[in-house]
Amino acid sequence: MKPLAAALALALVLTASLPLRAAAPEVEIPFPTNIPIPPATILTPEETLKTIKVPAGFHVELVASEPMVTTPVAMQFDEDGRLWVVEMNGYMPNIDGKNEDVPNGRVVVLEDTNGDGKMDRRTVFLDKLVMPRAIMLRKGGALICEPPNVYWCPDANHDLVADGKELLIANYATGTNPEHMPNGLMLAMDGWIYNAKSAWRYRLTPAGELKKDATLFRGQWGISQDDYGRIYHNTNSDQLRCDVLPSGYLARNPNFKEATGASVQIAKSQRTYPGRVNPGVNRGYRQGELDEQGRLKQFTAACGPVVYRGDLFPAEFRGNSFVCETSANMIKRNVQTEQDGTITAKDATDKYATPDLDFMTSTSERFRPVNLFNGPDGALYVTDMARGVVQHITYVTPWLRRQFIERKLDQPLDQGRIWRVVPDGAKHQPAPKLSTHTPEQLVADLASANGWTRDTAQRLLTERGGEAAVAALKKAASSAKQAPGKIAALWTLDALDKMDAATATAAFADADGKVRATAIRVAESLVKKDAALAEKIFALAKDKSADVQLQLLLSLDEIGGAKAEAVMAEVLTANVENPLARSATISGLRGRELEFLQTTLASPAWASASAGRQTAAQQLTRCILEERKPERVAALLDFTAQPPKAPWQQLAMLDALGTPSKIFKTVKLAAEPKSLAALEQSPDAEVKKRAAKLTALITWPGKPGEKPEVKAPPLTAEQKAFVEAGAATYNTLC
Repeated sequence: MKPLAAALALALVLTASLPLRAAAPEVEIPFPTNIPIPPATILTPEETLKTIKVPAGFHVELVASEPMVTTPVAMQFDEDGRLWVVEMNGYMPNIDGKNEDVPNGRVVVLEDTNGDGKMDRRTVFLDKLVMPRAIMLRKGGALICEPPNVYWCPDANHDLVADGKELLIANYATGTNPEHMPNGLMLAMDGWIYNAKSAWRYRLTPAGELKKDATLFRGQWGISQDDYGRIYHNTNSDQLRCDVLPSGYLARNPNFKEATGASVQIAKSQRTYPGRVNPGVNRGYRQGELDEQGRLKQFTAACGPVVYRGDLFPAEFRGNSFVCETSANMIKRNVQTEQDGTITAKDATDKYATPDLDFMTSTSERFRPVNLFNGPDGALYVTDMARGVVQHITYVTPWLRRQFIERKLDQPLDQGRIWRVVPDGAKHQPAPKLSTHTPEQLVADLASANGWTRDTAQRLLTERGGEAAVAALKKAASSAKQAPGKIAALWTLDALDKMDAATATAAFADADGKVRATAIRVAESLVKKDAALAEKIFALAKDKSADVQLQLLLSLDEIGGAKAEAVMAEVLTANVENPLARSATISGLRGRELEFLQTTLASPAWASASAGRQTAAQQLTRCILEERKPERVAALLDFTAQPPKAPWQQLAMLDALGTPSKIFKTVKLAAEPKSLAALEQSPDAEVKKRAAKLTALITWPGKPGEKPEVKAPPLTAEQKAFVEAGAATYNTLC
């Protein structure tokens, strides 16, 4: 994406220097006069609670409110059930967004000392922060993002007050708009720290060494994972996306521009179900933005997604995803299903859903949920900024500005609530004390039905290191009661660098396909030293699980060798109609696409055409073009001109060859390709037609009618600075 971003940035800054034609103003649609707008009354937490509606069988409880907490935007429970909250008090202190640089942000630790479920003790861990936005707990302290950096803030004496700030990650969150800067710091099952609005992930070794790795640019505000470590994120108007395949694999082949499986839009519906009129939305002036009742129709401020992984809600909620719609004072519920590796999220239609209630709404205009979290008690936790409007000055429209001023939505600024959603009749669970658990007890915690417990136990085991838990972890990898517990044990062994062939082999035979797939993934590093283990992985080619098939295609390139590539071709052939299988395969073939294409098309199984085979052949062909090596493109043309095993194969490759890249319009060869003339003289009319189109896209020295190439002069220092400024503008606004 970086070359594209740079090109667009350059276009933006160059266009800025040209005279502009006045754009036609958008017509404001007046808010219907027959719909009363209730006053934006400032309510106490107890009064606000009465305005909140959830499905029958659930209720909402207040966990903390001002002055215990103000303007909460992120939170995390520690191993003893204490709640660490990031307070972004500097956000939009006035309608003009001025003075956001005042150091009034804090990270506070909240405790429930009497066990009634409500926080009653507040300790300021770190204050005098400018717009803090993310936190990750770690042994002996916390990682805290205060833009632009992430700091390691140790607490050596465990008094819940930071001993100081040590720079850990420089330039983590750069920019001027807090709605479009990296956030999250989510420690995922694979041991990496992932972020929204970022193209980087990080890893901390037990010794504290920081590793940085490029990853998929994902999301806007908030990030989550499910029981199998798949990552979820969203943008303001696109409520839910998922990396159904691990994104790190899909970035291996820069020639492959069509990979799918990362940032997949799994929720097609963007419908919202507010519990009140929504005049205070940024684009409320647009035709169709609000329904006939004055309520928001589609997501415009989606954020804070979470996959429910607790053990307190009814079984129907396991694996459901929840998304905040801040501007519409509501939280949406999505029910997820999975088939052949593809995840689909749809509106709930069970007994807990009604036409006028998706999951959680409020008639208070100052109920502003911005983030969601799983709790140690299995409840769903909501961070509520409790502001009249949540919209940064960068995007405030005249419509919303009037709402700010006329209805006094800019004050107060010192409120904030944290809510907990629980089923009726659920007994309050005391705070856990995982810090006191022995290594063996923490391994047992990995078998918990509560995802928060598993994640926290995994973090503690990884941080403590040592040999004490290894034997128990190897046993848990095959004997835990549920698949998520086995998967957590496998990933913990991987983080401790204690994975072995015997444990992997046992996991290959597990009854659950996701456990078998995880075992393949964590065994990749072992295979180079153990040929016998590689053969056991190859034997899984006949496995019926889509999870196993997809992971095999991803991992076989990491294993490497002729046998691995032969198995890859076999597995692809069996799954070629699945777009995820094609992406998993081609993502690992950088520089070998032509050879793989030649071998695959020669297979008898590829003699007959199908949609999947045609797409695979075209994708491989386009990869060779994207590599832009004249000798490889010439070899591809030679192969295409040969009499095909089946006519569809030649036509599929020619269709791909005749489609110019979005960036490169022509391909330059070292010399005139003789194969092109052979294609132009083909007795097949369809081949001749495609060859004629292809001729216009290929050039070579001395080609008749071709103009000499003119190289653009290098940019001056001033022009380079102009481009960099444009790139910064693009990254902020786009």
